[in-house]
Amino acid sequence: TKARLEASEAKLLAANNAHEDTLEKLKEAESSNEALQRRLEESQTALSNSKEVSSDLEHKLQISEETLTSTKEENAVLLQRLEANEQKLSDANEASAELARKLEATE
Repeated sequence: TKARLEASEAKLLAANNAHEDTLEKLKEAESSNEALQRRLEESQTALSNSKEVSSDLEHKLQISEETLTSTKEENAVLLQRLEANEQKLSDANEASAELARKLEATE
């Protein structure tokens, strides 16, 4: 019975050691899980911030595109006015040259 008792003690000791190993592995897994949870939260925060920045940039891009379109339209109007003024200037120069010729002819 002593041998059986020693064998039982050895089995119990082995089972206890296995249990302690399991507890240690569980603690390591919990620690790893906590670290992963922190990384996940940091990643989610970074993603949220990135989405906000992206949304802000999209809004700024839309404003820039609207401004560009408006500027192009304004430039087109200004170009038409410039061309009309150039035509008026050309007409005025021609009229001035004609008057100068008439003035020379009368002198």
